[in-house]
Amino acid sequence: MISSVVLQLLASGGLRAVPFGSEALRTDDGQELWIARGSRRPTPSDVEAELRRLEDRPGRVLVTTTAASSGLAKLATAQPRLVVVETLPGAVWVDGVRRQAEPLDPGAETAPRRPRGPRPYSALAIARLLLASPLPRTQTAISASLGVSQAAVSLAFRRLGSLVIHERGGWVAADPGALFDWAVDEYPGAGGIATYWWSDRPLTVQADDASLGTRSLISGDLAADHWNGWRVSEHAVVYAAHGLDPAKYGFAAASPDDYTIEITVPSDPTLWTTAHAFRAGDPVFADPVVASFDVLRTGSTGDQADAVARLREWTLQNLARQRRSNG
Repeated sequence: MISSVVLQLLASGGLRAVPFGSEALRTDDGQELWIARGSRRPTPSDVEAELRRLEDRPGRVLVTTTAASSGLAKLATAQPRLVVVETLPGAVWVDGVRRQAEPLDPGAETAPRRPRGPRPYSALAIARLLLASPLPRTQTAISASLGVSQAAVSLAFRRLGSLVIHERGGWVAADPGALFDWAVDEYPGAGGIATYWWSDRPLTVQADDASLGTRSLISGDLAADHWNGWRVSEHAVVYAAHGLDPAKYGFAAASPDDYTIEITVPSDPTLWTTAHAFRAGDPVFADPVVASFDVLRTGSTGDQADAVARLREWTLQNLARQRRSNG
């Protein structure tokens, strides 16, 4: 995931950019920076493979690393299309030239986090769909809802195992409480590009402002408050379908250690589908499972587990109410 630290280093090196999607940034002059895949310490061969993969896309290729090896430095010098960010020394390679960036805040993270292995988004989304309603769902209906093949749905059900059962009419949760716990514990995060910002406005106002001009979801504390309010919100978490420049709305760039709002252009394509399955309304809030994950991830007051317990309780009670209503 591209972090705010990378964006700060790019700006310090003369490239001010904001998320354009989950795989690219866009600079002030409209140039696209495509994010290279790989490890925190990519080899020159890794980077050359990414340049080939992205050769048909306009713009440049962005590589992030803790510190560039001599081989990577040589490649950055020879490849003007390549932009390399070194997070530990704080430097940026642009147009074959290494530019030392301004020092970052001591609390800022020093390396981009990169997930390992495929993320089981389909299986996790199916779990959330089955927690949204007690009515059986067929594989065909699930495939259509998530926009994935029926083969992918079959693989996802194998991953879910005994957490789900097939009844007449389709699939349901075998034990909704166990399924909720599994879905929260196994969620790997939404991926994509996350940035951190600060404002002294109320969190609800910040979330609304960050949602202007893009399809968005509000998650974390504010979503928890929507579903089953209890704790005082610490942060706002917003998922945006497209990138935006929060500075235009009065936000100041911040770090993961000191921020009021996190804005992510996610890789997980299922977030909106499961939010609507819970009838999240407008503005749209993330579903209780994703909200629980974000409360646990962003909270610092020690009562996050209690907040998640209340979200779990609401989800199970909501299923019970629907069962009674359906007779």
